[in-house]
Amino acid sequence: MTPDEDFRAQLAVERRYPGWQIDRATQPRTVRPDLRVPAGHYWAVHWELDEPCLVAADLDGLMHQLTRRDTARIATVREVAEARWPGWRVGYSGAGATGVAGIEVPPGYFYAVRRGLRRWRTRPVIGANLTQICDRIRESIRPAPKGHAD
Repeated sequence: MTPDEDFRAQLAVERRYPGWQIDRATQPRTVRPDLRVPAGHYWAVHWELDEPCLVAADLDGLMHQLTRRDTARIATVREVAEARWPGWRVGYSGAGATGVAGIEVPPGYFYAVRRGLRRWRTRPVIGANLTQICDRIRESIRPAPKGHAD
């Protein structure tokens, strides 16, 4: 594989897994104080998660790890947010932009909608992680203060 083909393959993996930065160590490299990546191996780091990097000998192995990691992260955000805010349903836009109730959700973002007698009771809220989703749900259901001009 030529360097250009390798770089294109890395970019394709980044498009498939939004939020993850993929790189290849051409020489042994210390990525973090506790992680050394051998020469020729690929590594991935997420732009918002403060946790160890993922490392694999090839892109297929790295994509397998990314799939497992993202599946667990998405399931956790859904479970926690839906338990904290009954009646709200959480989704994930994945690798492509998703349209929800007339709002475009960018790739790699979560969205939450409130279900009711009518299809959607409120506009969807969008966030990059669990904290943002919960904060935005709270803001959307908090009544506006009376007597304040906006």
